[in-house]
Amino acid sequence: MSRFKSIARPLTWIMALALATVVAGCGGNSSDSGNVAPGSGKAITAYTLAGVAGTIDQTAKTIAVTVPSGTSVTGQVATFTTTGSSVKVGTAAQVSATTANDFTNPVAYIVTAGDATTATYTVTVTVASTSSKAITSYSIGGATGTIDEAVKTITVTKASGTNVTALVATFSTTGASVSVGATVQSSGTTTNDFTSPVAYIVTALDNSTVIYTVSVNTADNPTAPVLGEAGRFVILAPAAITTTGTTAISNGDIGISPAARSFIAGFTTSGSTGGLAELTNGMSYASDDANPAPYPYPLHYSTPTVGAPWTTTGAMLTQANTDLGIADTFLAADPNPSASTQVCPLELGTLVLTRGVYKTASNVGITTGSLHLDAQGDPDAVFIFNIGGTLTTGASGSIILDNGAQAKNVYWRTAGITTIAAGTTFYGNVFATTQVNVLAGANITGSLFAITDRVTLISNTVTKAP
Repeated sequence: MSRFKSIARPLTWIMALALATVVAGCGGNSSDSGNVAPGSGKAITAYTLAGVAGTIDQTAKTIAVTVPSGTSVTGQVATFTTTGSSVKVGTAAQVSATTANDFTNPVAYIVTAGDATTATYTVTVTVASTSSKAITSYSIGGATGTIDEAVKTITVTKASGTNVTALVATFSTTGASVSVGATVQSSGTTTNDFTSPVAYIVTALDNSTVIYTVSVNTADNPTAPVLGEAGRFVILAPAAITTTGTTAISNGDIGISPAARSFIAGFTTSGSTGGLAELTNGMSYASDDANPAPYPYPLHYSTPTVGAPWTTTGAMLTQANTDLGIADTFLAADPNPSASTQVCPLELGTLVLTRGVYKTASNVGITTGSLHLDAQGDPDAVFIFNIGGTLTTGASGSIILDNGAQAKNVYWRTAGITTIAAGTTFYGNVFATTQVNVLAGANITGSLFAITDRVTLISNTVTKAP
């Protein structure tokens, strides 16, 4: 019996140790997941009070709301979205669409991120005067209207084939009431026939009126550019392609021409000739690669004979650059063969855009919140942005694809530098005349093309759109 006990005690300890190891191992896996660095996001990305959307200035951290004349501001409930983990006013936790506040004076919203850092947004509510009678926002089915306050017109573009005979508008106004003819309009409820322009009569508290003319246009789907041999690349640049930190690129090739392979910098050579440790399901190509040894002949990605070997890597890259130039010129052309051109807003943050061609000669930002691209159920919906200046995204300026939108059908052509902010999510194919600069931790689905200069990465994930 004592011999049995002497054996049993070590066995008991061994089994306990094994069980502890298993538990620790399981806990380790959980803890690995939990050890991901807490998020630093602490932005208010949307804010509505008394049915009126606030204007958010992410730089100054201010939110301005003008409510209709006669609105009481002493016990209003705000609806908001945030990238932070919590929001407070003073010590009172704020719940969107639930917590009431007194807005007689500006109210400070303290947003706390997952890493415990904070940002303070100051919300200022202005009550419109008795003569105020503006329509301050207007949309139909997620398509945001363009308001021209000077001439009192609102233009909404819907997808081709949309039935415009019974559409419901969502709007906010500083007036006391809105009517179409004798029919009082209720935002988000009242239907109207937009076969012809519709006159919205806004009445102020002092009974003065103004008329906004609303036109609904239907946009055909734009024709996308043909990429040809350039379509094989997830990154293509003429002068340099560099990375620092831990970068992961997949599902496409990397190419540089006319610069030499030495200008593909910061990557680790791996496996077969042209392979890179940071590149999965793709190869790297440079204009000075010697064929057939040590670099094998690349195969045709595009016509005339897909899969046939090129005579040299240099010839393939020359054709790719030619095809890239043709595609860039196509994107710059106005009009597109299949769709009319719309004015591109200079700030795309918080907007919801449907398929179309959007053009401006100025710089464009996605800095005040996420941009939603809404395919409205059509997976072939094409979005073309023809920007005559730079494109810059901000910390809260991610892109979100809605209702079937696909990254492969989104095209960003910029005459200047394209800069994608750290930690954001970006969809689409970038055609930057000069540089594409992707800051730390940004996640890209699409291809990055620099026409005259370089592509710079910092610990990014870049996946060629399927």
